[in-house]
Amino acid sequence: REAFESLNKKLTKLPEEVRTNFLHGDAHNGNMITQFREIKLLDFFNAQMGVWLSDVADFVTYASLFSGLERPDSFYESALQCKLSSVTNPQEIESTYKEVLPLLIIRRALRASGALSWILLGKGTYIEEHERVRENLEHRRAVYTSFLREQLRKMNGMKEIAKYITTT
Repeated sequence: REAFESLNKKLTKLPEEVRTNFLHGDAHNGNMITQFREIKLLDFFNAQMGVWLSDVADFVTYASLFSGLERPDSFYESALQCKLSSVTNPQEIESTYKEVLPLLIIRRALRASGALSWILLGKGTYIEEHERVRENLEHRRAVYTSFLREQLRKMNGMKEIAKYITTT
C-alpha cells in the first residue's frame, strides 16, 4: 500500500504540463476504430485529466499483451518524440518520462486485473450465462496479473508486493 501511495504522490508532484492533459482513460483496441488510416477513439466514459503518457501506456500494454504489438519500447519512444515537439518545456517532459512510464504500466495492469476480477465475481449475470465470455475474461485477467507481477518484480520497492498478486 505504501508503494502505491508513493506512486500517487510522485504523479501529483509532476509538472503541470505533464499531469494536466485530457485523457481517454480506457485506451485499448476495443475502444478504437481505424478509418482512412486514422485512429478514432470511442467510449469516453472514463475520460479525465491526467498524465499524458497514461493513454499511451494503456494502449501499448493492451496491444503488446493481446494484439501482438512488437517492440513496445519503440512505440513509447515515438510517443515521447511527438509530445516533445508540442510542448513549451520539453526537458521537463523528457526528465519525467523514464520515471513515470513503468508506474503507469503497473497502474494499467492493476486496474485491468482488478476490473476483470470484479466482473467475474458477478452472480446471475451475463457472464454466468455465456461461458465463452467468461473464459475470455479469465484469460485476460491471468495475462494482466502475470504481467503485473513481472513489472512489480522489476522495480525497487515493489518486489515484495509481487508475491501477493495472484491470478485467482
